[in-house]
Amino acid sequence: MLRPRVSLSKISPDWMRVIIYTTPIFFYSFSDSILSYYAPIAIQAAFGSAMIMGLVMSFSSVVGLVTDFIFPQILKEISAKRLLLWSGFLSLAFAVLLLGAGDKPLYPVFLLAMAIWGVYYEFLGFSKQKFMGTKVPRSLHSGANAFMFTMRGVSYTFGPLLAAFMFGISSQLLIGVSIAIAVVGVFLSIFTNHSRGVPVEVEVQHVHLGAELSHWKVLMVSVWPMVLLFIGLGLVDAAFWTTGTVLSQKFAETTVLGDFLIPIYVLPALIIGLVVAKWNPVEGKKKLATLFFLLSGIFLGLVGVIESIPLILVMVFISSVLSSISYPLVDAVFSDLTERMGKERFHLIGLTNSATSIAYIIGPLMAGFMASRMGEEKTFGALGVITVVLSIIIYFATPRKIKLSQENIKKWD
Repeated sequence: MLRPRVSLSKISPDWMRVIIYTTPIFFYSFSDSILSYYAPIAIQAAFGSAMIMGLVMSFSSVVGLVTDFIFPQILKEISAKRLLLWSGFLSLAFAVLLLGAGDKPLYPVFLLAMAIWGVYYEFLGFSKQKFMGTKVPRSLHSGANAFMFTMRGVSYTFGPLLAAFMFGISSQLLIGVSIAIAVVGVFLSIFTNHSRGVPVEVEVQHVHLGAELSHWKVLMVSVWPMVLLFIGLGLVDAAFWTTGTVLSQKFAETTVLGDFLIPIYVLPALIIGLVVAKWNPVEGKKKLATLFFLLSGIFLGLVGVIESIPLILVMVFISSVLSSISYPLVDAVFSDLTERMGKERFHLIGLTNSATSIAYIIGPLMAGFMASRMGEEKTFGALGVITVVLSIIIYFATPRKIKLSQENIKKWD
């Protein structure tokens, strides 16, 4: 019996645009997931301190936060695809620097690598939000964000497993494979970048940090609950990708299940992203995102009181399922707002990216400090409690509809 085939012609132009744009991101994320597993372990091994590891890892987000002030004023005319291509080049530079550093305690090399990593994430974030705000209709924001979240989940599920396997063989092999995967992403970005012949003018002399802060102040009056939710999600994610990788190695000394901690944390994005894409809620995203984040915190908090490694993995999985629903929903909220901002959208993108940067500055430092005092398991338990408290505050502070001050925004140009 002949089976029906899925025809590409049946995919809507909007979805085809999302798929083509997301494909290079998949390869960048796959490469990044391998290095995200390796970098904290390498840094902690080089310097012999969880606290120093947290400090070095946080530096990338410090650089990212600085660029959040600058980029909204100098990147307005640059296309989402060009920004995506630049992300790929920075991803390659980060990998090469890690390859050069090896396991030696070289502060300058590690800090430069972290700085480049921070700018990579900013280019990727600005590219994604500009793409969503200019190329994707509002009715698809939840679905498109969830699809991107799923593709990221695929890479961040299998990347750490591949990294754990290669780490036991050779760190040079690990980084080499990461570079090869990133190169594929760069070639795909070049292939789909139709604006490569257009000159790019970056007018750095027109940057006014005070003006940018005043724009953010206007926006924060309306969007601070969602910014706080972004920070909360980022804190948990940063903890897993720093202290969590160390905990994974600790568990692996006792049971082979230890190597699955990070994959189990990112695995739900494979399924949940597709569920949210199919669900594609248009209304009520703010409250739903907050409720799911609250439930996620409850199960994460149980990690601090459970001693069984299999049960800890179950709690991490359930917590991640719930946060995997929350993340694309709050991302879709900002995509809606970005669309409403028009040509001034980059100021909102800079503000939301700064929330992630702040989370990744505080997260590794806080997790590293707590892990040095109470151990990795109780660190995640404490983060669960913090998540619950944040969620309750956000839920009651979030209005039914976020209103932007359009009168003030029109004067920004």
